[in-house]
Amino acid sequence: MTPEGETEPLHDVSRPGRVVRVALVVVAAILLLSGTLWGGDDHFPFGPFHMYAGYYPPTGTITSTAIIGVNAEGHQSYVTQTQTGIPRGAIEGQLSDYIHDPRKLGGLASAYLRRFPHATPFVDLKLVQKRWQLDNRRVVGTSTVTLAEWHAP
Repeated sequence: MTPEGETEPLHDVSRPGRVVRVALVVVAAILLLSGTLWGGDDHFPFGPFHMYAGYYPPTGTITSTAIIGVNAEGHQSYVTQTQTGIPRGAIEGQLSDYIHDPRKLGGLASAYLRRFPHATPFVDLKLVQKRWQLDNRRVVGTSTVTLAEWHAP
């Protein structure tokens, strides 16, 4: 017991304890650095989580990407991760691939049918991007741009 106001003395860490702690810090630092330089969403928490890695300036454009599908009965809806098993962030991470080869959107239609084999299939898919134009953090305009389209053969 110590008199009031005094603290307990610190105990020295053994040499093996220090070696283990230093080794853990070095390994964690290497993982964080390599994840930052070469990692992707699958390496989180040691890699960047792209969904939250962006910064939007007070004046500029904010974007939100979505897939809009039309099924064989003509019903239009947003295509979600629940329907395809593919997160929106993964689609946004490969945006240029989808734009340069819209046939890749057909893979989303196939993924949907694998998950829901008795559902009405998608016959059209559009990769769209909603854009909000900001001026000093105030929305001054919006637009929706179609980036790629796929039609069932």
